[in-house]
Amino acid sequence: MSGAQEYYDSLITQGYTPKQAKGFTQQHFPSFSPAAAMPSPMPATPQMRMPMGAPMGGMMPVSGDRPGVLNWVALGLTAAAIALVFIAMFSNSWMTGEFGDDSTISFGLSEYEAEFNGDTDSQTYGDCDEDECPDMDSAGLTGMIFLWIAVAAAFGSLVLMHLNNLEVYNSKFGMIACFVSGGLAIAGAITWLFMFPEVEGLDEFDLGPGISFYLAIIGGVCSFGSGVCEIISNRKQNV
Repeated sequence: MSGAQEYYDSLITQGYTPKQAKGFTQQHFPSFSPAAAMPSPMPATPQMRMPMGAPMGGMMPVSGDRPGVLNWVALGLTAAAIALVFIAMFSNSWMTGEFGDDSTISFGLSEYEAEFNGDTDSQTYGDCDEDECPDMDSAGLTGMIFLWIAVAAAFGSLVLMHLNNLEVYNSKFGMIACFVSGGLAIAGAITWLFMFPEVEGLDEFDLGPGISFYLAIIGGVCSFGSGVCEIISNRKQNV
């Protein structure tokens, strides 16, 4: 039996179809033509070495797809969302107002700061009376709870998506957690805005939502964007 025929028969024995075996054999023996059809192939057995020219996919399971650019963009957006929400939670620019050139006031989730003609005053809502800070503590506590849960969900999504990229644990929970985190961050900011009371005696300050409020909203949008990137990336990998 010729070397070409032996090579062809060994490929058939390993489970290749006659057409595949003929093609691989002709890569090394261009004039080869199989002498006769082999009997039905035996179950493939582990081989110590690969036959010449045989593709890797025919001998071992193909590894999963490597993470694409969108997977890393999703991780970056989630990290940005966590940072933005954290900054918003611990800054006092949720509601701000100015009067003249030297009088400003700003409200956070747990305290307010005011500057009148060069004099600065800062006080937590728990220390001020009901007339000065009506229901501000309730609004701040509600917003803080929403945002803490949003940050926890974002951390969870960050870990799960990174495990997906490392092919350690593949799941869709990271993508789901992104949408949960984004929804909670936006809902917390809007809920705080609706719960924030009208403050008497500050009409001249023309109060309005400050940078912290918008940072929380942007953080929520970033988390949503991370989930969208994961969806698009998964669809591309499944095509």
